Amino acid sequence: MPRQIEAGGISATLLPRAAYDVAYTPDRTVAGFAFDIQTGTHAFASDRVRPFITVPGSLALTPRGCDIKSRSDTGGEYLTVSVMPGREKQVAGDAAIGRPERYSNAAHGFAGKWARALRASLLRPCADQAEVESFAALLYEAAWQARLPSGKPATSITTRRLRLLNELVEERLSGELTVADMAKAVGLSTSFFIRAFAAATGTTPHGYLMERRLEKVRYALALRDTKIADVALSCGFSSQAHMTAAFSRQFGISPKRFQQMVA
Repeated sequence: MPRQIEAGGISATLLPRAAYDVAYTPDRTVAGFAFDIQTGTHAFASDRVRPFITVPGSLALTPRGCDIKSRSDTGGEYLTVSVMPGREKQVAGDAAIGRPERYSNAAHGFAGKWARALRASLLRPCADQAEVESFAALLYEAAWQARLPSGKPATSITTRRLRLLNELVEERLSGELTVADMAKAVGLSTSFFIRAFAAATGTTPHGYLMERRLEKVRYALALRDTKIADVALSCGFSSQAHMTAAFSRQFGISPKRFQQMVA
């Protein structure tokens, strides 16, 4: 289920991977960060519905008062940050002057760092509100500063290649999957694929694969009577120790402690 904290007039929400079908009009300007590839249909300030695919590690910004319709059969883990109207400049500085243009799939060099830190804060049993406020403010500022990717490496990760990559990762998430396999699936050399993926998403292909596996671990640990060693093997890790080290490094909490908190 979503985890939400409001601190200092900033609201931060971590949305899980789940199907959704929503229509609403936000009363705040909303920044979003995508951890996963996500596909579906959406419409903004219009009745015209279009298909979309979200780049992992990308930012989005939706102005308050902009009508939204969005639907996805699978969803994807997603962070949103919003600020009380009138406080945008106080939080985001000079970047937040005027009414923002709506965008999605934009890049910012530090967005991934702030988003992962904010997610880790939200997942802790007793979240530190000052910490949540700080990371949420940094991510919100990044969303006002972000730019759409340009240049050959970044634009080589096309919609078609993202769909192929998503299908491959979903199919082989629990087993062995190499970066070379991922590059081959999208028709690029391994070295160029690594550069292009990093330019488009702000993370490496291996980093994204680890992200998806750890996300699957979290959902598995939320089930009752789940053995941590079984979770490790079913989520593509070579051992429980490997999974524990990666999980603790990413979320600042051990798998056992996380399971005690949510199961």
